[in-house]
Amino acid sequence: MIGAGGWMGLVLAAGIGYAAWAARRQGCEARDVRALRVSSGLCALGGVVVAVLELLLPSG
Repeated sequence: MIGAGGWMGLVLAAGIGYAAWAARRQGCEARDVRALRVSSGLCALGGVVVAVLELLLPSG
């Protein structure tokens, strides 16, 4: 089961992804939208890494 750290990273990635979508829709510069997309991807990657580590490492 995914713990709090994994969910936090995935929710943060979703929020930043939404910000990128909204920025693109409002006509922000491409470099700003790209930066938001990259940061969203890094947050998602971090969330997945934390979730996998929580599953693999024994708790206790």
